[in-house]
Amino acid sequence: MTATRKDGSRLQAEVRGTPMMYRGRRHVLYATRDITERRAAEQRRGELERQLRQAQKMEAIGQLTGGIAHDFNNILASVIGYIVLAQERAEALADATLMRQLGQAHLAADRARELIAQMLAFARRQRGKRRVLALAPLLHQTLSLLRATLPSTVALLVNCPVGRRRGWHRWPCVEADPVQLEQVLFNLCINARDAIGGQGRIGVQLRRAEVGPTWHCASCRAGVGGGDWVELSVEDDGPGIAPEVVDRIFDPFFSTNRQGRAPAWAWPWCMASCTTTVGT
Repeated sequence: MTATRKDGSRLQAEVRGTPMMYRGRRHVLYATRDITERRAAEQRRGELERQLRQAQKMEAIGQLTGGIAHDFNNILASVIGYIVLAQERAEALADATLMRQLGQAHLAADRARELIAQMLAFARRQRGKRRVLALAPLLHQTLSLLRATLPSTVALLVNCPVGRRRGWHRWPCVEADPVQLEQVLFNLCINARDAIGGQGRIGVQLRRAEVGPTWHCASCRAGVGGGDWVELSVEDDGPGIAPEVVDRIFDPFFSTNRQGRAPAWAWPWCMASCTTTVGT
């Protein structure tokens, strides 16, 4: 139970009652023990155990991802090689249609190679190429591209400074990989679109945030240092996330999409979510 000390402070107490006889009458003797420190130690131990389980899980998935990426990379190298040979043949035959089709195939193969590079970066625990950047203009540019992919039945509401007149140049810069940041934002918004069934509201907000000393990364469970941070959030007016899957939303390859529908994944999940720290 929660009890109160004489000085008014609160404590976690363990109360044990023992039946007894006193002067021929039945009584109950209650003994109260202060377990505040023990409960705090148990919470810290539980948090460390969750961090360890998450780290072990991510390590196992990283090894699996690395093996798949290496095999896929070997296959893709052969595919790209044959595409290049076919392009040379089409150029010799002056077949413009075939050249255009092979060009699109080569472009798709290059995108697949970029995906493999991200998979390998995740498997090797690489953090990507972080640099100091202004988040507001990058966010504005990314959302401008995103609007074209959303149906007209989806309202994209943005609450952040998007121009010098609105003061985005006065915001602190962040240290992040811009490619990973754009991908995370895109995938969050695409997932939000799927959650609302293609009709509703998606809100994107950029604001300053005070981070407490007890905060931790929702993905890797590592502690987050206090101080001034910039918070980028995405929300929608869909049904929300089911309680039984909340703890799995950062698991690689986990998706609640129905079978046959590809999920929008953000590579690498943990590293992308941990790199948007404020540079003061």
